[in-house]
Amino acid sequence: MVKELTKVNVFNMDGKEVDSVDIPVFQIDEGAVRQFLSDVAILYEANRKKRMGHAKTRSEVSHSTQKLYRQKGTGRARAGMSSSPVRVGGGVAFPPRHRVVKKKIGKKVRDKALALGLILKFVKNKFKVIDSGEREDVKAKAISRFLSAMKLKSSLFVVDKDNRSFHLSARNIPRTEVMRYRDLNVYDLLRFDSVILTRDAFSDAVKRCERAVSKKSKSKEKVRG
Repeated sequence: MVKELTKVNVFNMDGKEVDSVDIPVFQIDEGAVRQFLSDVAILYEANRKKRMGHAKTRSEVSHSTQKLYRQKGTGRARAGMSSSPVRVGGGVAFPPRHRVVKKKIGKKVRDKALALGLILKFVKNKFKVIDSGEREDVKAKAISRFLSAMKLKSSLFVVDKDNRSFHLSARNIPRTEVMRYRDLNVYDLLRFDSVILTRDAFSDAVKRCERAVSKKSKSKEKVRG
């Protein structure tokens, strides 16, 4: 539940504090949240896999139906068509088959997972808030300087709107990506150790988390009633 507010510092791209914003203090069952996020992340990974392997069985290869040699008298093992898996050019006994295996993730589950993922980052203090992500002239040097000042190695920048300069600059830095808030999902959120949000993205994220917590508290009240 949300009990009180606490202050969070806002930094510029030089790593200096320029302001502060309020954030609710969230209380969660960390073990249950981690298990839920793990289950959802597994679904995301399953959907991202590309199953391209595909081989033919003995009934699918092009071959002659003529018997290779007579059944008896040759001293060799009896053999039928050349499509047999034991023959060169024949089919495969248990071949890999290209198939699409998609696991559906409902919208409510996606929204809940993203909210809990953000809350987990907030609770573990694995986030930063910046005020310079909207600039059009963000350079890779500035991003590297900020990451060094914050001592961050694996970071996901979450911006409120498209910023081509930011995207192009960040892709030159290892273990660093930039993503719009509206494209954010729990899988990408969990891939990085820290999440860095612009002011507007942070505000939207906090609102999402508060809605998720309020829905959870209301459902508990209904069960008790």
